[in-house]
Amino acid sequence: MSRFQRRAQAAIERRNGGAEVAHQSKSFEQLVGQANREALKPYIDEVMQDASQQILQRLAQAQMQMAAPIQVRLTVLEKIVMEKLGETKESLAERVLQVEDEATGHVKVEDGAQVGDQLRTIGWVKVEEQENYNAPMELTIHSLGKSPRPEVPFQTYKELEEGLVGIKAGETREIVVNLSTGDTTKAYTFKIAVSRVSRPVAQTPSPAPEVANVASANAE
Repeated sequence: MSRFQRRAQAAIERRNGGAEVAHQSKSFEQLVGQANREALKPYIDEVMQDASQQILQRLAQAQMQMAAPIQVRLTVLEKIVMEKLGETKESLAERVLQVEDEATGHVKVEDGAQVGDQLRTIGWVKVEEQENYNAPMELTIHSLGKSPRPEVPFQTYKELEEGLVGIKAGETREIVVNLSTGDTTKAYTFKIAVSRVSRPVAQTPSPAPEVANVASANAE
């Protein structure tokens, strides 16, 4: 091997050795960086959670500040209507429900609830070992017997709705449903108070022909 060849080979070896050292150094830095990230991850997660909570709190406060003047104006308008037109809070609430029914194609009925009716209710629930019911919750059943909710097992909700068929506004019923969770089955008691029964307009019978004719004659 000539002198030139030996020098060239030595240069190649030095270069390869340096590349290996650089690669080892880079890999070590990556390991250290990864370890640092893993060590900081809980702290970073905590900081992010705190920041998210602060942002949500500020948004909630901003919404409350924006809504407060509107609520004040609505309260003032409500009082003016009550004073000038002799309305009560109950009659205003009834008007609101009537508008909601009209918007969804329903009409208030006084007879017992049927499948497909809309029920406005207040509900309580307790498990068999509980002595008292949980806090009440306002519930709207949009289509009795036809509206399972995704967060409630269908069979359970179906049994509940079947137990409400025939109920009238102002009535309260207690319905017991056995619900299985894993290997455990417990009895849940649902207490449902119905405040309003509304029926789709398409299911509301039209006036009899005789009644309609008499009404027309009186109008003339």
